[in-house]
Amino acid sequence: MRLRLFLFINIFVFGFSVHAQVLMPEAYLQQVFGYNQDVRISVENSRAASWAVKSVQTFRLPRLNMDASAQYQFEPSAFGAQQLKNESWNANLTLLQNIYSGSSVLNQLTITRLSQIRLSVAEEATKENVAYTAFMRYWNTSAHFEMQTVSEQFLDLVKQLHAVVEDRFNDGYIARTDLLMLETRIAEAELQLSNAENAYLIANQQLNQFIGLNADSVMQLLPIDSELPLPVRKTIDQALESRPVYRLADIQTQIAAYQTKLVKSEYLPQINVGVQESWGTSFLNVDNSTSFNTIAFANLYVPVFNWNNRKYEIEQARVNELISSYEKSKIKDQVNLEYNHAVTNLNETAKQLLIVKNSLGIAHENLELNTLSYNEGRLPIIDVLSSQLTWLQAYTNLINSNLMNKIAMVDFMKATGMLSE
Repeated sequence: MRLRLFLFINIFVFGFSVHAQVLMPEAYLQQVFGYNQDVRISVENSRAASWAVKSVQTFRLPRLNMDASAQYQFEPSAFGAQQLKNESWNANLTLLQNIYSGSSVLNQLTITRLSQIRLSVAEEATKENVAYTAFMRYWNTSAHFEMQTVSEQFLDLVKQLHAVVEDRFNDGYIARTDLLMLETRIAEAELQLSNAENAYLIANQQLNQFIGLNADSVMQLLPIDSELPLPVRKTIDQALESRPVYRLADIQTQIAAYQTKLVKSEYLPQINVGVQESWGTSFLNVDNSTSFNTIAFANLYVPVFNWNNRKYEIEQARVNELISSYEKSKIKDQVNLEYNHAVTNLNETAKQLLIVKNSLGIAHENLELNTLSYNEGRLPIIDVLSSQLTWLQAYTNLINSNLMNKIAMVDFMKATGMLSE
């Protein structure tokens, strides 16, 4: 009865303190997103991509350029009977419009827009990875806190039994052997508690580091045995379309196809037209007189012979396109495998959790009965010590099973693309 009351008080106090100022996993994740540098970098990369698209769009617009030149001859020559001036100068203002460039501008613009989409999806992939790590650290810290609490309970149980054994020894009812066994068990329980406290301290430091808090900050988390709603099930096709890693591979195959088109367009004819306004001295500067001159022009550029360079570059682009398709197929298989593993693990950890809960109930009842029987003198101390270890192992198994179940949920959410939504 004392054992049951002790466990009830500890669980009640622990539960009340947790729910008083509990930090939910979703709230912790938002703090992580607000602090994490990888997320910030991915956001800035997306912003940079939008400027790159605007930059390429200007390639289709007319361009206005200005250039100027001046020269000085130390020994000017004569033109007929007139002596030429030493100096001359000229300034040009040119308006140039691209008429046709083999669709290179259009292909480059398409590639840049696809790259912008890719960086946006890469931002989702970064958030997915960060969210996965955040949830793992959250539940790992919660599990270590629970393990620390259980270790404290185990030490108190051993100390309670030690007090009973010590009284019996002082009264001369038992030999000193039983007392020495209890003292050894206390040392083991203290070591168990020290290891649990150290593991919790490290896990809590990692939890705080992810949101930029001091290493010794303490946050109240959900207990590891909290029952969470099951994630919404998705088909494998829905999971594929939701996973950023697969969408990145799909976008890369599209970019590779347009890069092949871009290489081809570079070897097609190109046409530019423009208007140029010139001002300056004449080529034969006699009296430094200046004048304006306006011309309209058209340029035609046609590649004729390049030692098969066009063929080599196109073949290289096609190989890259083929590699991208292979990478996409590889990632598809990987996503399918992750999905199937996640579904299996989620189901299996749920089953194991029920088994372990039942095992803990049996171990708890056995500990109560053995403790009562020892107090009545019907069992040796070794049976009580054994039942205590069984109870500790069962409770440890329950904590680990709860942690594995939470990890399986996070794995399933990642496998189905929920962490990036």
